[in-house]
Amino acid sequence: MFEVMIVDDMDIMIKQIKRLTLWSDETDFRIVAQASDGQEALEKLREHPVDLLITDIEMPVINGIELLKEVQERGLASCVVFLSVHSEFNFAKHAIQYGVFDYLIKPVVHDDLKQVLEKAKKHLLDKKKANEYVKTLEEQLVEKVDIYYPEAQLRSLLKQLDQGEKGALRGIEMMLDEVCEGVGHDRIKGALVLQKIYDEVFMSIQEAYPWLEKYITVEHYLENPSPQKAELQVLKERFMEHVERLMDTLNRFVLRSERSALVREVCLFCIEHIENQISLGKIAEAFYLTKNYVGDLFKQETGITVGEHITFIKIERAKRLVEKDALKNYEIAHLLGFSDAEYFGKLFKKYTGMPPMVYRAMKKDER
Repeated sequence: MFEVMIVDDMDIMIKQIKRLTLWSDETDFRIVAQASDGQEALEKLREHPVDLLITDIEMPVINGIELLKEVQERGLASCVVFLSVHSEFNFAKHAIQYGVFDYLIKPVVHDDLKQVLEKAKKHLLDKKKANEYVKTLEEQLVEKVDIYYPEAQLRSLLKQLDQGEKGALRGIEMMLDEVCEGVGHDRIKGALVLQKIYDEVFMSIQEAYPWLEKYITVEHYLENPSPQKAELQVLKERFMEHVERLMDTLNRFVLRSERSALVREVCLFCIEHIENQISLGKIAEAFYLTKNYVGDLFKQETGITVGEHITFIKIERAKRLVEKDALKNYEIAHLLGFSDAEYFGKLFKKYTGMPPMVYRAMKKDER
């Protein structure tokens, strides 16, 4: 079954389309989501891309043209169909350059929708066959480029990364240069090897630190879904940017001490229990040590108190929760153990320079 999202700021229009007797096994299309504007649609599509997007053109926040551009650039829907009225026709024609698949005139009638679905089904099936063929070719190519995959060298560098060694990043950069030289700077071969290495790095970090995605968005792919493919040098730079960002985050969250492994363990305990009313007393109890011993050692080795580090982790977690916009401020405050929403708001502003509401709006604009 192909999955469909409908976007329109008029709820009655969405209901009218959903009532049409075409969403069944007979057409192989089913509606899995709906949205009332382009911003809501984008947020849902980032979580769950669809095969067919049927969207209005004139909408608040983000209109249909802007939504189409974002969807095409990010590969969030294979087909985009516009809902339009006759007065919007000239405006709708502007979307052709961005690859709109088809149009439906409001109000949508059974036969028109059926014709569009049949056309979309053929396109999607053809695209699926083409993708399968490309995948087969890529698998064959991967077997040929495996000789350029630096397995032993990568294992050693991953161990260095996990231990927080400063030279690890430089070692990875040198390894990527060697790979690019090895494939003769061939973009296709190089991209395949770089992605395979990145998968290994990402998987290693994810297994060691499964909590990471609670605090940052982790990029899983070097290539964008866009048809415009990046040069090998750009992919290498993107690889290093992603890994450096991951390592910077880890180094800020998991503090280290050459003289005491307890510092790292305390940091990991705080991260894993940040939503469970964490305190110095609970940490000391978990490690069968006194509060004074844990607190003094941590301050001596890191230069900050355990309480300061807990607050830092709480605010970083709060930033992610505020950005997702699924919880109210008072709910986030309660979840992270703050005494009240007002205190949480003041602390959030102290660390970020802005109140939660402004931070949320800024993150929406960045998308």
